[in-house]
Amino acid sequence: MATQRNKLINDAPAWNEKQRYKVNAVVVYNDFVYQNITGSNSIPSLLTDWIKVSINDLIDFIPIGGTDVGNPVIGDIEFDNLNGNKRIKGNSSGSYIEFIDDGAININYESGSNVRINNLNIKERLSGESDYSNIDPENKLIYAQRSYVDNQTGWGDYVDDEFDSISPFSISTTPLSLPNNKATVIETQKPDDVTTFYDGTVITGRNGDGILVTIDFIAKPTSPGTTFIEIWLDITGGAGTPVNLANLYKRIISFPKGNGIERPINFTFSGYTLGTWEANGAVIKVVADNTLDIYNIRYVITRTHKAK
Repeated sequence: MATQRNKLINDAPAWNEKQRYKVNAVVVYNDFVYQNITGSNSIPSLLTDWIKVSINDLIDFIPIGGTDVGNPVIGDIEFDNLNGNKRIKGNSSGSYIEFIDDGAININYESGSNVRINNLNIKERLSGESDYSNIDPENKLIYAQRSYVDNQTGWGDYVDDEFDSISPFSISTTPLSLPNNKATVIETQKPDDVTTFYDGTVITGRNGDGILVTIDFIAKPTSPGTTFIEIWLDITGGAGTPVNLANLYKRIISFPKGNGIERPINFTFSGYTLGTWEANGAVIKVVADNTLDIYNIRYVITRTHKAK
């Protein structure tokens, strides 16, 4: 009897009043499964020659319309994927769970659809084609895709080769833009969504980004009356107004060693870029209280925060 009880509804024929049945034959009548107990035939629902068979009696079978309410499958559902992959498939959008013959599982692998897993609890780091890493400082197992996290920040390095100690850039009491022809560029570590941090004229910006800028150069006073240099940013696009945006992060650097003595200048500031900066870019401005030579100019620009 156990052999017949393990048959699926899919395999059981519909009851036929003219059919002769043997003991243990299984049929479907009015969407119920019946098993013959006498070798005779009558209407199954009369329970004269038949007994109604429950899902539990049939031991973990899945009927054609799904499991009956209150009678779930109580054992494993096993696929023979030893010689090929097997899938549980949906009939919409190509979604499926696939059991691979090497022991792996694919979920929505070909369709590229989202896979939603509620209350996912992972005790080890995730890995794969896109690496995932724990980014929580207290090791609370909060994960983010590294390709996303690593692309939040980045930097670019831009070195001028036009002005050197033999042919310097000279300034005096009139403010000028500090040149950099970006003859040497390192942008291998810049974020993918940043075309360039410096286009040869202005330092670019995206609305909402955090930014760290370092301006390096050598300054040499060429007059005894030169005692300081001022450095700042102008994001007004040449308009000069409003004044607060034409004089961002201004700094004064003095020359305690006097005329003709080189001084390495490192002007570094941390700030953020909003709409005006994004629209106009930022120009580095310099001015001195007398004559001054500038050369070996270099910009290093880092995004410290990606706009939300």
